Amino acid sequence: MTVSNKLYVANNRLYNNVVGLGLYHPNMAGTSPDYPAFDEWIFENNHIYDNNLPNTAPPNTFQAALLSGVGVLLVGISGHTIQDNIIEDNDWAGVVVAGYCTVLALAFGEPDCSADPPKNGDPSANFNTIVDNVMSGNGGSPPAALGLPGADILYVQASSEIISPEGDQNCFADNTSPPGCKLVLI
Repeated sequence: MTVSNKLYVANNRLYNNVVGLGLYHPNMAGTSPDYPAFDEWIFENNHIYDNNLPNTAPPNTFQAALLSGVGVLLVGISGHTIQDNIIEDNDWAGVVVAGYCTVLALAFGEPDCSADPPKNGDPSANFNTIVDNVMSGNGGSPPAALGLPGADILYVQASSEIISPEGDQNCFADNTSPPGCKLVLI
């Protein structure tokens, strides 16, 4: 999802995909500059599981760069809520929160975002709330291509990407799994 406002998505089953739920910076949807902010997305009470299909998207597209095994992927978006979901059995990660420029660097080798600077504002993943989710069986088989670990929650963002005067304001709280939710910050 990219160019939407005030979404409320609840009580769904998301499974057997490359990525169960993908929330992306507007530039990834090919929007033109000066789009308004897209905010207030709430995803709760969903069952997000077994999103491990091989990626068969056309080569040289953003979609082709998506790595399999992610329950929820947030790229370069701010102000959204992922709460009270059951997120399980995704090979790489239950939830990945990443900055837009960080993803361009990892997936496309663009180290500073200069080849495709964000036209629609802040490239950071900030002010997101990831709370009260039940996690299990995530991160058991991370892709070797990026060298990133598997986890229930993986947060990867360059500090230079956070342009908010308040700094990093993501909230990761009260997410659980037996024997404990694994949060990896990179």
